[in-house]
Amino acid sequence: MFGLVRYPAAHVPWMRCSAVVGMHKRALFTDAHAWLSSIHIATVPLANTVAAGNSEAIATLEHLGFVIGDIVPNHGPEGSFRYFFKEPRNV
Repeated sequence: MFGLVRYPAAHVPWMRCSAVVGMHKRALFTDAHAWLSSIHIATVPLANTVAAGNSEAIATLEHLGFVIGDIVPNHGPEGSFRYFFKEPRNV
């Protein structure tokens, strides 16, 4: 399940899934790419956070074109989350 929260400075994409989605990566990537293309036409970046230790989620985000950024300060235990983002598309 994908979702998007729209704020003036950035749109916040999110995804909820179970471990079973790992057995259907082709479908996940196809659907996620299509969904991201449909929402990423605004002039604002897409940005959120990801658990720093979740290497599978980080690899998925990178495959989808997101950049994994710095550690998020004051967000859970020190060093537990990282920013991820995708710059606005020029349309």
